[in-house]
Amino acid sequence: MKFINDIDEKLASLLNIPNNFDAIRREVGKEVKVVLYFLSSLADSERVNELNVSLMLSNSKKYIDEQISSGAVEEQKDIYKAFLAVSSGMSVLLCGDRIYVVETRNYPTRGVGEPDTEKT
Repeated sequence: MKFINDIDEKLASLLNIPNNFDAIRREVGKEVKVVLYFLSSLADSERVNELNVSLMLSNSKKYIDEQISSGAVEEQKDIYKAFLAVSSGMSVLLCGDRIYVVETRNYPTRGVGEPDTEKT
């Protein structure tokens, strides 16, 4: 696997890629190469797809945080905090030497009806 920089390699190592079946590493972008990390079981696939589209349409890594249209975006300096963010369902975007954490968590919902097991 070819990494774009040391941060990319370190995060892949922390997430145990390629041995971890749940951790996804995806290279995205036309002119600007960025790497997206997320856990498939915790991230909302619709939000991740929106993020992919935003990244494919972006053409400048200078303002990439302004071009992302999916969820809240926060720049992160600490690779371990980025790892914790991925582990809690957020997506991490690597663009050059910058790390962005993007809110893509999937919050499960419960029905409001009475459960079948509690009916008498």
